[in-house]
Amino acid sequence: TPTSSFWKSLRYLADARLAVTCLLLAYIPLFGRQSAGEQAFDAAVYLPAVAAYFVVAIAWAVIARITRRGFHVQLLGQVLVDIAVVGLVMHAAGGARSGLGVLMLMPTAGAAILSTPLLSLFIAATASLVLLGESLWRSLQADATAHSGTDGGLFVAAVISAILFVTAVLVNRLARRLTDQERLAFRRGEDLRNQLAINELVIAELDRGVVVFDAAGGVKGINPTARQMLGLPDRDVALAAGSAAATGALATLRALVGSRQPQADLSVGGGRSRLRAQVLSGSSRSGPLKDRVVLLEDLDRIEARAQ
Repeated sequence: TPTSSFWKSLRYLADARLAVTCLLLAYIPLFGRQSAGEQAFDAAVYLPAVAAYFVVAIAWAVIARITRRGFHVQLLGQVLVDIAVVGLVMHAAGGARSGLGVLMLMPTAGAAILSTPLLSLFIAATASLVLLGESLWRSLQADATAHSGTDGGLFVAAVISAILFVTAVLVNRLARRLTDQERLAFRRGEDLRNQLAINELVIAELDRGVVVFDAAGGVKGINPTARQMLGLPDRDVALAAGSAAATGALATLRALVGSRQPQADLSVGGGRSRLRAQVLSGSSRSGPLKDRVVLLEDLDRIEARAQ
């Protein structure tokens, strides 16, 4: 099943197709003329083909953005249209020696990134058949005087075909590796979010207060038990809305964390509540802890439990 990154890459491929059509239009004033005594530039075929290609490119770009159905159908339709149009405009521009056969790399690389190895090789083979077929047909239709030039075109088509197969294999292997890494990162992200949710539930149900300070001394996390002990408001209310005594208790905890003392006793609410604060330090499997965790326990409960 294609992920969101696949759909995004398909949109990028559609945008690249629009850029290619602009290059094909720029090809006319630059190279659209007789070349080295060979066949003339066929504007009657070239211009309608490029115009139709531009319309199709816009249609594919719009379809890739408004719908997320039929991914493989869209991909296969796009690359096959690319191969057909590039083969046509290459023929109208004078064959493989015009240099437009290199544009076959775009559909080949796109299929290699977004499809299976078998389909990417199929696209490379199709593009190669179009290149070699056009060059072979031109060679058979050429006069004896132009035979040496067509041989050069056939050689260029063969070189481009070899490059297409190499591109299909290498790009597809790299894309599959990146896809596997993306799926692994997604699974690990899901596991991490699940573990964080479990930790939050467990900490919320503890009968001991837990306050987490970041490296700058700000309160990064606090469970309901610690809020109740310190006289802080509910989770939906800002910490600054607590009583002056609670704010002073947080300042005392912050000073305790900065002093590197393992534990200290403090009173909250004018001595009505006595707490024991213990600072946890150490490291986990992933490395040293950057945040400081403070555990709070009611001294009255400690004495009752000892009694």
